[in-house]
This record gives sequence, structure tokens and C-alpha cells, in this order.
Amino acid sequence: MLQVKHLRDMEQPSRLTTMSVADRMLVTNRYFSLTTLFKFTMKTLLSVWLFSAAMAFRIAMGFCWVLVLATPGICQTVQVGKASFRSDLPPDSEGNSRRLMKAKPLLSDRFEGAVPTNDWCSSLVWPSNSPHSLPMFPHPQAVQAHAKGLGIGYNPIASVSDSSHKDKVFQRGTSYKFPYRESLVVGLGSLESPNTVLDQHSDWTVTALWQQDSDQLRATY
Repeated sequence: MLQVKHLRDMEQPSRLTTMSVADRMLVTNRYFSLTTLFKFTMKTLLSVWLFSAAMAFRIAMGFCWVLVLATPGICQTVQVGKASFRSDLPPDSEGNSRRLMKAKPLLSDRFEGAVPTNDWCSSLVWPSNSPHSLPMFPHPQAVQAHAKGLGIGYNPIASVSDSSHKDKVFQRGTSYKFPYRESLVVGLGSLESPNTVLDQHSDWTVTALWQQDSDQLRATY
């Protein structure tokens, strides 16, 4: 048997309370249970605080990003921790401003769904050098939209040449291509459309639309 003197017995030394080993272990277990509960509560509160701080940071960064987009010219580099990103296009290798393009897709009135981007038919949807398209390669054939209709070709012969930029060669013998070679153009009488637009698309095909007044031509490839 163990004898434990309570604090109140300090004032009354004559009173002693006996406690068995089992009772002492019960008190110890209760003490550790309260300690564990306290640690768990503190960890939970810390996790909630860190999560709230992270969400507040993300909201603040999103607000700053909106400000950057809405007010051009305020800053070009946004710092995020040890990383950063630009709010505008960086200049080219010669320090000149890059060419900006209007991101407006060419779509027909009956087009529905999400507009495809970064696809083999992107030049039909997002005009850059032509209101129709650049050469597109739904293999094995190759096509290109023109004002008068759809050009079709097939070229099994590869062309190997130097890689260059602005008439300056930077790699020799690394450009391996099957250039577009047109064999025929499928059109509709005297149709000459001012542009070619995307009418429909799927995972495998696209349908292009040419129209002039009441004349319309659709081609799926």
C-alpha cells in the first residue's frame, strides 16, 4: 500500500489517505488522457489556423492577379514565395515587344460546346496568318482551308532541313517535316468566302463552314 498526502492534508498533517496501486494507475491514466486530449485540441486548432491562413493567402493572390490584369503596366513580375510569374509577354531575344493577337474564335451560329484549343485544327478556329487556316494534318492526308474551298493533299516524302528563326540558322539538319503539297481544291461553284469557321467538332473530326450570301459549303475531315 502507498500513502499519499493530499494538499488539504498539508494543513491537517494528522489526516492521511491511503491509495492502492490500481487507484494510482487510474489517476495516472486520467492525467495522460487529459494531456492527449489537450495536445489533439491544440493540433486541430493549429491545422485550422494554417488552413485559414493559406486560403486567405490564395484569395489575396487572386485579388492581386485581378488587379494586375485590370491595370496593365503596374508591374510585370509578380513574386510568389521563391517563384515568380509575369503579367505580360516578355520581349523577344532582341528586346522587341512580341506580337499580340486577338483571341476570338471563328465559329458558326450553330456551334455548341467548348471551343477546342491547342489542337491540330487550331489554325481553323484561332486565325493568325489567315482568316481560313494554315495547313492541317489529319493523317494520312493534309488539308488547308482557302476562300474557294478545302485544299487536299498527301505527301509521303519527308523534307530534312536546318532549323532557323528570322533567317538565322540555329540547328542544322534537325527540321524533319512532311510539307503540305496540295493536289486539289474542293469548292462550290463561284463561292468565295471571306473566312472559314468551325461548325462542329468531335474527338476525331472537325466540320468547317464556308458561306457567301446564301451559298454554303461544309466539309468534315
